[in-house]
Amino acid sequence: MVITLVHFFVGGLPWEFSETPPKIDTSIPVPGGDTERAMNKGFANKAKDGVKEQSDSPVYPLKGIKVVDTTQGYTGPYLSFMLAEAGAEIIKVEPIEGDWSKKLSPQTDKGISALYQSFNRNKTITQIDLQTDEGQSKFESLLEDADILIEEWTSESPESTIMLMTH
Repeated sequence: MVITLVHFFVGGLPWEFSETPPKIDTSIPVPGGDTERAMNKGFANKAKDGVKEQSDSPVYPLKGIKVVDTTQGYTGPYLSFMLAEAGAEIIKVEPIEGDWSKKLSPQTDKGISALYQSFNRNKTITQIDLQTDEGQSKFESLLEDADILIEEWTSESPESTIMLMTH
């Protein structure tokens, strides 16, 4: 068997078709061919020789955004958790009995769900009874300067009915 080498490193192809003859791109880089240049000059981009200053106080993209979050469990609280991580101010409004996810397992040494504590960090948490006039008034005052309201009420829920009546 005779093999014709087309490229000194790659060699030739193991097949040949009569109608479509193969062609090897001989300009491929040889392994190790750029090692000396890379070791001497490195990989630095000439256009970016400046030194970037480090900051101890990061810039958060949502800083200055106020969010009122009335959700419970994990989906809504996770959303507002992500907004809080991006710098938004989150005010979590819970019913008087608290968020139902506090009772989930596993629980921390404080007797509160680890999920609840994870998803509700970096938030201001307040309990408001939206069934009372006083609670509705407190809630309305929270909404006055809020940029975003996150809620998961059904159209038949008492909270949704209250919101429709007041707006």
